[in-house]
Amino acid sequence: MLNMDLNTLWNNMGLWSPSTKSFAEACSALARAVGDKVKLGPTDRIADVGCGNGDSLLLWKRYYRAEKVVGFTSLHAHTQTAQALLKTEGFSESEASCHVGDGAGCLRTWEGLAPTAIVSIDAAYHFNTRNDCLASAFTTLAPNGRLGLTDLLLAPNLTFKDKMFMRIICLFSHVPWANMHDQVEYEAQIRLTGFHDVQVEDISSRVFLPLASYIKEKDRKFGSVFGSEWSGLVMFARVLEWWGQTGTVRFVIVTARKPDLDAT
Repeated sequence: MLNMDLNTLWNNMGLWSPSTKSFAEACSALARAVGDKVKLGPTDRIADVGCGNGDSLLLWKRYYRAEKVVGFTSLHAHTQTAQALLKTEGFSESEASCHVGDGAGCLRTWEGLAPTAIVSIDAAYHFNTRNDCLASAFTTLAPNGRLGLTDLLLAPNLTFKDKMFMRIICLFSHVPWANMHDQVEYEAQIRLTGFHDVQVEDISSRVFLPLASYIKEKDRKFGSVFGSEWSGLVMFARVLEWWGQTGTVRFVIVTARKPDLDAT
């Protein structure tokens, strides 16, 4: 419902700037921010975990001209939409495809792909669990392969009250509480998996409050039309404002690299 661009089906929190004109533009900007961080290019074989309706798959092929793209989503309807989109855009299945799969199991199934990059845009905190997905990503990646994703981190030393609020939010948002960590814990888990060169960039200021403002603006214009389903988004906007104003939760871009074990 947030994406009112009839030509795309983007659906993430977006990366916003004063010049952003639409929700779809912000969503694309977030995906490109990850793609740029992991330096995607024409020689890459990309696995995209949590690819939604396939707009990110098109981005990897068109903008970065990736050699091969394989997307995974847990929803069958999204898979069908993405496959139809890729076919309409003229890509063969050997060039770009989408499949049903969860965060960890799908990567184990496709180990033969040996991707040079694994990406996940605004989905990792939903994986059950993220640690399982990270372990599968490390196993599946080619030597020197790169990991790039966006994620949610907790601020350190949260009060008991804030933790209780966050547990309730996670319950209703289908986010396993086991996935919620502060940055120190989070980086330690990635390194324990085997990844090197772990980098975490906080982009919260360009995500939470701008998205909350966008939702509130659309609510003023269309809220009475959309009814009860839209009211859930208005509640989400209040959560975003809480996160953005207090720093209780941070939105980050995370990159890491699988070392070439044969070269060590």
